[in-house]
Amino acid sequence: MGITQEYPLHALTRRLWAWRDAVAPPSVWARELGARAADAGETGMWTQLTAPGL
Repeated sequence: MGITQEYPLHALTRRLWAWRDAVAPPSVWARELGARAADAGETGMWTQLTAPGL
């Protein structure tokens, strides 16, 4: 949405996006996340996203 430019967060997220893109294109990450979500099921995915220590 473009709002991170207004906050110091943009300096950190910009580097994270660059690292992500250096490893694989967004389509690969989308397939990976989709496969993990499908494997975990509805409650399993939520548990993984909200688990402490990620």
